[in-house]
Amino acid sequence: MESRPASAGLRFALVLLPAAAAVLLGACNHAVRPAEGAKPVIAERLEATSSAPAEEYSGAVHARYESALAFRVPGKIVARYVTLGETVRRGQVLARLDGTDAVLQRDSAQAALAAAGSDLRTAQADLQRYARLVRMGAVSRSAYDHQQDQTAAARASYQQAQRQYELRQNQLRYTELRADHDGVITAVETEAGQVVAEGQPVLSLAWSDAREVYIDVPENRIDEFNGAERLSVSLWDTDRTYPGMVREKSAAADPATRTFLVKVAILDPGPEVRLGMTAGVTVQAAADPKQLLVPMTALYHQGAAPAVWVVDPRTRTLALAPVRVAGYSDRGVVIGAGLAAGEEVVL
Repeated sequence: MESRPASAGLRFALVLLPAAAAVLLGACNHAVRPAEGAKPVIAERLEATSSAPAEEYSGAVHARYESALAFRVPGKIVARYVTLGETVRRGQVLARLDGTDAVLQRDSAQAALAAAGSDLRTAQADLQRYARLVRMGAVSRSAYDHQQDQTAAARASYQQAQRQYELRQNQLRYTELRADHDGVITAVETEAGQVVAEGQPVLSLAWSDAREVYIDVPENRIDEFNGAERLSVSLWDTDRTYPGMVREKSAAADPATRTFLVKVAILDPGPEVRLGMTAGVTVQAAADPKQLLVPMTALYHQGAAPAVWVVDPRTRTLALAPVRVAGYSDRGVVIGAGLAAGEEVVL
């Protein structure tokens, strides 16, 4: 009966021994575990960039200068030498009016000029004779002064006839409509046989030296073009892109569409940029130095507070820096505070 407690105590000791041995063995193993070496990480240097996504607008290619051509005198069109879409050169004759009346008026002005010239020569010859006679005392001084007035009037009449002749010559030249710039005919308003008034549009000419894209921008997006850093223009039928620049913005919204017309100039366009082509304009907002964009994988949470691992440039070690998240985008996380441009963060 007395051996039972001893037997029970022995069993307890046997049970504890393996446990104690395991504890001692674990302690020994922990003591001899080698120290872990430095682990490489992937880091990236931050740069100020725009946190706003790039917006793309669709538009059409236009000429920067497009003018309506018209005759400067009225008349009947007897010939039109160009068609829609034709490329023309500066000085090329595009259309012609019937110049019969203009020729008659020019000839009449020429005859009047010849008569005025004859009167002036006669008055000048009389003035010379009166000058000799007044020195001889054959005529009075008042008669000589009167002849001077006659000569001055004849000279004025001659000058008037000369200007009238030049005017008629110009009107005869205006019966030919010429291109004042290299370009493309974009509209034909009249046909041969039609009588047109002075200044009535006949043709439309798009100049060939500059191209731009017209886009319609909604009200809530027009401010993006005030600080736009980069504009790129792309054509739908090619993969080539061109740098762009905002040339003009409408001061008021269209009353029907409530959009603003923005004209984006294409810098250094090639011959492949043709009028009327469909083009896309991509707008990237200017960089905000107060906001930095980091990849989504760089964000680390220390409890409930967001943080980012920053690389110390001197010791090449990591430090956890708390940050303030300003927003999220499909390109990463927008950091509003806690980081500065030039720092390296672990991705």
